[in-house]
Amino acid sequence: MVTLKSWQIRMAELTFKQKRTDLTCKEERELEDCLKLNANYVWTMMTLENLSLELAAIKDVKGQHEVCRRIEELVNDPHSYKEANRHA
Repeated sequence: MVTLKSWQIRMAELTFKQKRTDLTCKEERELEDCLKLNANYVWTMMTLENLSLELAAIKDVKGQHEVCRRIEELVNDPHSYKEANRHA
């Protein structure tokens, strides 16, 4: 099951609203913030997934378990601000 993050849901709402009408300045800033959070989240997930593959290739089971734990934390946190904002 894929869990959507709070900012991904808000980003979709604002994107569809933008198709019908102009966004307020506040909504435009909010959409930009959502886009940044999403980019950071995707980048973090890609980085962790690649690291997990590298650790598997060198048979570092302990390191791979740690990376997988971090991935699970990100996936299960509905906001995921902590890890995703490290790249902001």
